[in-house]
Amino acid sequence: MAAGALYSLMMSNQEEIRQRLLARQEELETLLRQHGENSLQSGGDDVQDEIDQVNTLEAKTAALSLSTREFKALEDVRSALQRLDEGSYGNCIVDDEPIEEARLRAIPETPYCIHHAEEMEKQATADSEQTFLDA
Repeated sequence: MAAGALYSLMMSNQEEIRQRLLARQEELETLLRQHGENSLQSGGDDVQDEIDQVNTLEAKTAALSLSTREFKALEDVRSALQRLDEGSYGNCIVDDEPIEEARLRAIPETPYCIHHAEEMEKQATADSEQTFLDA
């Protein structure tokens, strides 16, 4: 699809896109609140044997990891709403080229075209592996 056609599709669907992003933002905020409340309540027993302590720690670690991913997703949604307001929504933040329509429909908060998303994922994996090796 040509850039001009994509732009006019975006403009005609701008309110629909905004509503989807706002709904996703609300969903993520609710999940983060719930994770925070659950982590405060879990493992509050003063008497735990070693296995219970390990299980509690593992549950808290899993919740933290999930919360971190949800927080990142929330940042992406808020950034997409800002780009929508600024008129740059739908363009890759790396090279300003239009993001594929199917990708935007599937992941409306995405800041990257598929090419740059794959590059970012490879970089994140490499960084994660390096952090693990450095530890």
